[in-house]
Amino acid sequence: MNQNSFIKVVFLFIFSTTNMVAQNKSVDLKAVWENTKNADSIRFNAINKFYLNNTFEQPDSILKITNYHYNLAKEKRALVEMTHSLSEKYRAYYKKGDIKKAMQALQENYVLTKKLNDSKALTIIYSNMGNIYGEQGKYQRSSKIF
Repeated sequence: MNQNSFIKVVFLFIFSTTNMVAQNKSVDLKAVWENTKNADSIRFNAINKFYLNNTFEQPDSILKITNYHYNLAKEKRALVEMTHSLSEKYRAYYKKGDIKKAMQALQENYVLTKKLNDSKALTIIYSNMGNIYGEQGKYQRSSKIF
């Protein structure tokens, strides 16, 4: 085996091993958030860890999980977690290029975040909305959000 072939085999092995580890972590996290015997905080923490690792690489998977996350949060009356799920939904739709649905998620998040009176989160939402309007060439609208 020549040196180039050897390097390719080693690279392929490392890549496939890393990919398997990431998939195993995802399966482990899913098992945590689906286990109704776990405390709610542990379940939400597992979902949020999954987002950190997968939002930009797997937007379709993220969209399914955001629906689960939102419904779980709504059931548990966890308003902050509802807003987190909507933030991830916005990112996933934005990554997919679906600006209309991304904006819908931001608007829904705005309503809930307003109830929390979280000025930092509202600023992020305003910024994201402004960026979308700016990308659409709606500069007047981007400077007059809400």
